Amino acid sequence: MNAFHPDFIKTHYPNLMDGHRATQRTSQSMTKVVAKARKTNPKHGTMLGITKATPVSLKPLPFMRISSAKKKQVQA
Repeated sequence: MNAFHPDFIKTHYPNLMDGHRATQRTSQSMTKVVAKARKTNPKHGTMLGITKATPVSLKPLPFMRISSAKKKQVQA
């Protein structure tokens, strides 16, 4: 069996893309519905209040290395 043969998918997995195609049809139809609804209400389908959210810092936190071994104390 050669997975790179052009007829492999047609023979062994004939319904491989059916779920993807159904999802795409649904997505395209919903895009049309939302575009039609936005003609009357420009905010239709948007997340309200998203601009009021506080921004989250993506700066990495400081890295702290903790040694499990006890350090020897030096006496003067």
